[in-house]
Amino acid sequence: MIRGIVIAIAAILIVDLDSCKKPSDQLQLSVRATINGTPFFGSNCVSTLLGTALFITGGNFSDSTGVPITLPTIGLIIDTHHPPATGTFVIDTVQYKASLDSTTYVYLQAVSGSISLTSISPQITGSFYFTCSDSTKIINGTFTAKHY
Repeated sequence: MIRGIVIAIAAILIVDLDSCKKPSDQLQLSVRATINGTPFFGSNCVSTLLGTALFITGGNFSDSTGVPITLPTIGLIIDTHHPPATGTFVIDTVQYKASLDSTTYVYLQAVSGSISLTSISPQITGSFYFTCSDSTKIINGTFTAKHY
């Protein structure tokens, strides 16, 4: 069920990519991390607020189709994010979640880690690290996402 929700949210976020284009004097919307020792850079990062849950998705997407150009994609969820606030959230797999899609919609769920929001306006910025259910380690993660 969680996998289905994450897939649906990712699809919604990807559709909104065209609105992510910003003037060159603003921060680039992106996600960076080290995945099992390999640097990763995703040139798109978007967010949306659904109910009380803040969803952040980052990766390399096609603006015209909304389909990932290359994998992986990284997803972060902070539930009970209303009212919006900065802070650090320990991944608990209930309210605070993260996932890595490394093989076309097969999401590896985080079992431990942390998500930090450092700014919520004008863009959402922060950092993260987590370990997936298969022991994949994502460290030194940072993101700058379009504000929902």
